[in-house]
Amino acid sequence: MTPPAGPDGAMARLRDIAPVLLPILAAFIVLGPYWTRGEIPVPGDRLRHEEPWKTHLQGKFDRPLNEHQGDPIYEFYVQELVNHQAYRANRLDLWEDGNFCGFPDLASAQSPRLNPLLHLLHRLFEDTADVWTAAILVHLLLAGTGFFVLCGRLGLSPWPSALGATAWTLNGYCHCWLEYQGLQYMMGWLPWILWLLDRSMQPRAWKFAMLAGVPAAMVLVSGHTQMALYVFIACGFFLPAFALAGRYGDGGGLRSIGRLAIMTTLAAGLAAPLVFSHLELASHSNRGGRLPFEEVVAAGSLFPENLLMHLVPDLFGTTRSGYFWTRPGSRNNYPESQMYAGVVTLLLVLAALGRGMTVLTRVALGLATLTLLMGMGTPVYRPFWMFVPGLDRLVAIRIIYIYEFFFVLLAAAGAEELLSRPERWERCRRMALALFILLGAGGLAATALVHSGLDLAALPPLKGRSPEKVAWYLGLLRRDYSITGSTLGLPVLYLALATAVLHLCRLPRGKRWAAPLLWICLVVDLASFSQRYNSWCPPELVLPPNRVVETLQAKEGPIRVAGIGSAAPANTLRPFGIDDVRGYVSVIPGWTYQLLEGINGRIGHPVGSHHLTLDRPDVRMLRAMSVDYLLTEDPLDVSGLELEVHQELAVHRVVDSLPRARIMTDWEVIPEADCLEKLLDPATDLSHSCLLLEDPGISSSPGRESEGATVVVTARLVQVTNDELEIEAVTTGPALLLLADTWYPGWEAEVDGVTEPVLRANLAFRAVVIRSAGSHRVRFRFRPLSFRMALAVSLLSLILLLAGLLWPSRVSSLKPVRESGDSV
Repeated sequence: MTPPAGPDGAMARLRDIAPVLLPILAAFIVLGPYWTRGEIPVPGDRLRHEEPWKTHLQGKFDRPLNEHQGDPIYEFYVQELVNHQAYRANRLDLWEDGNFCGFPDLASAQSPRLNPLLHLLHRLFEDTADVWTAAILVHLLLAGTGFFVLCGRLGLSPWPSALGATAWTLNGYCHCWLEYQGLQYMMGWLPWILWLLDRSMQPRAWKFAMLAGVPAAMVLVSGHTQMALYVFIACGFFLPAFALAGRYGDGGGLRSIGRLAIMTTLAAGLAAPLVFSHLELASHSNRGGRLPFEEVVAAGSLFPENLLMHLVPDLFGTTRSGYFWTRPGSRNNYPESQMYAGVVTLLLVLAALGRGMTVLTRVALGLATLTLLMGMGTPVYRPFWMFVPGLDRLVAIRIIYIYEFFFVLLAAAGAEELLSRPERWERCRRMALALFILLGAGGLAATALVHSGLDLAALPPLKGRSPEKVAWYLGLLRRDYSITGSTLGLPVLYLALATAVLHLCRLPRGKRWAAPLLWICLVVDLASFSQRYNSWCPPELVLPPNRVVETLQAKEGPIRVAGIGSAAPANTLRPFGIDDVRGYVSVIPGWTYQLLEGINGRIGHPVGSHHLTLDRPDVRMLRAMSVDYLLTEDPLDVSGLELEVHQELAVHRVVDSLPRARIMTDWEVIPEADCLEKLLDPATDLSHSCLLLEDPGISSSPGRESEGATVVVTARLVQVTNDELEIEAVTTGPALLLLADTWYPGWEAEVDGVTEPVLRANLAFRAVVIRSAGSHRVRFRFRPLSFRMALAVSLLSLILLLAGLLWPSRVSSLKPVRESGDSV
């Protein structure tokens, strides 16, 4: 509801225009450090604790480390750096050679290679850091403006819509993941998709459902299918809920199912290249198979204690300080548990509740409650775990993404109630004052107790309990990020400010400025939370060159490295053109995971983690994988390794590492179930023989090499790109060319122009048959059938979209539906 205009003049006109501009302004406020200090939201400060970056970055960051922001610097920003080079070179790489000797790029959890919006941004900006930040800004703008128009569509007035849009743009939960661009794509496009779907629910307005498929496809091509799944779940809740509430009239339920089917089908069709790639990898994944419901819930669900984060994080912990008010041993010390939505947002939600709730309020409250119960792992989650594809592999707590959206929508409805019904002001003022007194007293009492000098572990409630439980209780009283360094922190002060604003609004002229003042409180609270939670750093401190990198880059020719343990975090060498056999991706082919886990002595390990590691220096297997150099934190005295330099890390040369491409005249065909054990057996000679999982069609000839049947220089890489490479090979008879790169469906091979099948060798590598003696040219090309089929599906989907939009139809009125004068 627009505040009274008062006297004509510039200020009155500004109040009328402001609601449209405020969500846009909020998006720019989030990126304040980018404009003022030239810093970008990438957690480069994590590298100050990691070799080989530690020496170069110590003392250059003055804030505590957030333990749960490692992914952007290990995977997401690295992927952006690699993509930037491809975008600028007009290259579409289907294969990424930086993840364990190769990986299908479009199947990566963070591969927005097909995103047209990002392609445009990479063309506009030369620096990857600017692209990264611009992409965040664009999607924050989409989030704010989209939420604003959605609220208007649902019957809310401009100022309540602006408050809701600002809360969605700045909400603390999303900004715990500011650097996770997959989440930004979700929050940016979700309100626009719902707006189009709501418009499509009018009779004969099915074209809007087709249009909704376009932003839904944009979410899919962002690369993070998990985030896309939450978008489609939110849509699946939104339309049927309003249909059941009577918003769409008779037949609304069936119509909502039809509109959702149109949007989903078209979105999947337009994004088919990425969808098909993900499905193909899922069929070969190390993380395949359904997890038991109890395990999904136990692995990560929201504990009731964490709901207190909605009130004030200072009292109950934040991930920046490394603890939560949660149970020992849980996985909830992670951004999913960071549920702070701001004290103003909370007060607006409280204002929405009570007698006379509108359809919008009831639906938003119901959906927020449903998704909260799902995120807490209650039995409500079980039917969705059973019937929604993918939810059986994800932690329940991540449904909180959707909960946050409906919670903010409920706050927007509360703002409408607060600004249109004067009796709500007094109620909210009293609730705010009560919360302020309660939390302020609790904070002061906790501060006094911490500084009292008492032996807290000797108190009766703690005496006799386990040390872990005592540490948990004492953690409640630890200091956090407040302005005073005590448990009485910033959100309590913001609550005091909101209380003062609500009190001022009782004055005769106070209601005129109620909405602007509430907006200021909201921005100050949530923006300050975002700045304290997220890591910001100058671009030059993100993966700066160091002596280890320079040493490796000085080596002649392309080299392949590996690291033991945490030496040189996996994936961080990719931007420097150094191939590391350890990858960092969310889902990987099962055979690559099995190989490295087998090297680590964990044959048959059930479920893979995000990144592959090497825990021990198995020189024999390192040679077989064509690893040239091994990185460790301390020098190793191991046969087959020669220490070359010891700087931030110890760089060892792997003696007699086998060529990446080599000729084999001796092989054995073996069942896949027995391959790993045989491969790891020291008696298996991997220098002159290999293990095949299928018959090559020619006979093995053991000993031919010792008889001089094979030339000494047997194979040489002459041309290498991500998707194609050529090898010159010389043999004096039939042989097998083994390539120490990952086997994957879609690799094709030609020997002197004749197509040959690509065989799977040594569990995870590629091999091709050379059927005659002489000099040969072997070409490997990555041309997956799934990609070619997906392109055809995308083209067909685009044709259907254009045809549907051009199809003449009569669309009925699309005005917002209202009920008896109340907003819906």
